[in-house]
Amino acid sequence: LSDSSVESIPQPEGRCNDTDPLWIHNKIYFRSDRNGEFNLFSFDTEAKEIKQLTDYQDFPVVSASSSDDKVLFEQKGKLHLFDIHDGTVDDLSIGVATDLMGLRPRYVNGSRYIRNVDISPTGARAVLEFRGEIITLPAEKGDFRNITETTGINERDPAWSPDGKKIAYFSDESGEYALHIKEPGIKGEVKKYPIDGAGFYDRPYWSPDSKKIAYADNSWSLYWFDTETGKSHKIASEYLYGPSGLKTIRGVWSPDSKWIAYTLNTEAYIQKVYVYSIEEDKSHPITDGLSEVSDPVFDPSGKYLYFFASTDAGPVKHWFAMSSADMRMTSAIYLAVLQKDVPSPLAKESDEEKGLENEKPDQKNDEEKEKEEFRIDFEGLNERILSIPVPEGNYGSLQTGISGQIFYLEAPPDSSVPYSRETKLHKFDLDKRKDTVILTGVNGYKLSADHKKLLYISDRNLFITNIADSIKPGQGKLNTESIQVQIDPPREWKQIYHEAWRINRDYFYDPNMHGVDWEKMQEKYSVFLPHISCRQDLNRVIQWMCSELGVGHHRTGGGDTLTGTDRVPVGLLGADYSIENGRYRFKKVFGGLNWNPEL
Repeated sequence: LSDSSVESIPQPEGRCNDTDPLWIHNKIYFRSDRNGEFNLFSFDTEAKEIKQLTDYQDFPVVSASSSDDKVLFEQKGKLHLFDIHDGTVDDLSIGVATDLMGLRPRYVNGSRYIRNVDISPTGARAVLEFRGEIITLPAEKGDFRNITETTGINERDPAWSPDGKKIAYFSDESGEYALHIKEPGIKGEVKKYPIDGAGFYDRPYWSPDSKKIAYADNSWSLYWFDTETGKSHKIASEYLYGPSGLKTIRGVWSPDSKWIAYTLNTEAYIQKVYVYSIEEDKSHPITDGLSEVSDPVFDPSGKYLYFFASTDAGPVKHWFAMSSADMRMTSAIYLAVLQKDVPSPLAKESDEEKGLENEKPDQKNDEEKEKEEFRIDFEGLNERILSIPVPEGNYGSLQTGISGQIFYLEAPPDSSVPYSRETKLHKFDLDKRKDTVILTGVNGYKLSADHKKLLYISDRNLFITNIADSIKPGQGKLNTESIQVQIDPPREWKQIYHEAWRINRDYFYDPNMHGVDWEKMQEKYSVFLPHISCRQDLNRVIQWMCSELGVGHHRTGGGDTLTGTDRVPVGLLGADYSIENGRYRFKKVFGGLNWNPEL
């Protein structure tokens, strides 16, 4: 201090990280990773010598402080004392007897735990993913049902079959995600199927006959699964990979359950519509790749295939290019007439006099019509693609109702569909050639299989209501506040830890994991799981594990922070007792009073 001079502790040629300096007598003690893992070192200010004092190879020394010629440091979740005189290390045993609230099983509720949702075939109930459980909730009367009750296991992406008898979802019960199919009741049978793919499956979509399911995986590949044979079949894979928010590959079924429509990017990064034949195990292109096409969906009659198409999407799709930040994409709605003998539904209309002849009844009843074989005439199909008469806009989530009716969302030009309070739900009637806004403030929606009910999301609330030309906002609100599930935090933390490990295994850009033995890292850091007492502890362990990858933009955070518990009222019961063998014995317990039902 007398001459303001600075002396640096020498470092090796390749540099290192030196931190937490502690000046005791004529030595400076510090943590350093100069020889690999962080250990405790000292620097003699007189002899100018550096000495390594600990030699831990498994876990680093993560903090250090000093008092009374001893250095206290943390390593492998324990506290140790280093004696600066004899160089010995003593492990400290610290026992804290406590009943931590964060470790107790408890009930949780709140809409923040709701993830993916679907609607039952008639709209009587909704099914939703709620904090790793699968819950069904009535549209009006009744209570919610937790049909899985598997705290410590993550169940995701529920989908209700069109016949109403099954709910499909993905579960990591086995340690890897698999397809589970369960009856809707609490005690229903669960069938479990390992399926093909790269893991983290999503977007399950039932076929109309309730026998097959289309799904996608985290490699952006599309599959279909046969529930009768238990086998998966690959359909296609995206040419380019990207951020999860840009994933669009999903399959939608034809009315006869034999075809799947989907989109796939070309090498020019422009989406085309394809249809895949189950019987042929072959895909056929519907569009030519000169426009960005999305959201294909079949008309229930089997005559048409609807989709969005855009001719100004090119610059906007290159999400990493900052030059596209102020550009906007618009889409129009098109339909493809699938059979060449079906007339254009948009042909010019003309009123003509037909006289007073009696109308001839349709010779085919509805059942016979359903038995008509669905087909696609690919010859000349490109010439049978028609533009539906609605203005171009910022559209998304195209779905079909009854034959000739389509539904879609329209967001403001500068918004991302459908995340805007001003997003509108449209219904277009092909027969009337009329477009109607039936609801505003919609963030997502699903139509029931019978095309009579609508489940929609607005401002984090769920609603089920009848499909109409005009729907009153807030109509049919579901009682999501009533949902509560029991959780066991230590079991949840174990699942979260392994899921974090799987996410890195399956999504990390380098298949070689930067040279790290990732299997070994899971085993190495799992030793801390029995000692975790709160979510912050878990985040720290996950952070330690992921730090082995040595990569930037890799962060950990979030989770529950328990600051208090709800008071639970108890019953005010009375009892009579006797003393027998030196102990109290309850002879009779008196029930509560009928005029105080809350007790």
